[in-house]
Amino acid sequence: MIKIRYAELEDIENMIDVNLKTWRTTYTGIVNVDFLWKLETERDDRVKRSKDNFG
Repeated sequence: MIKIRYAELEDIENMIDVNLKTWRTTYTGIVNVDFLWKLETERDDRVKRSKDNFG
């Protein structure tokens, strides 16, 4: 059974990781690898900003 719920603060890191993996998988070979790498290096900043703006 699938349960749908609102995102919680603890979900933010996993949500960002899914987003990064999706970009890396989908756009490797299409988008400049430096751009994809920059997304990875900015992960911690994205997590912090998202947590600061949550709710």
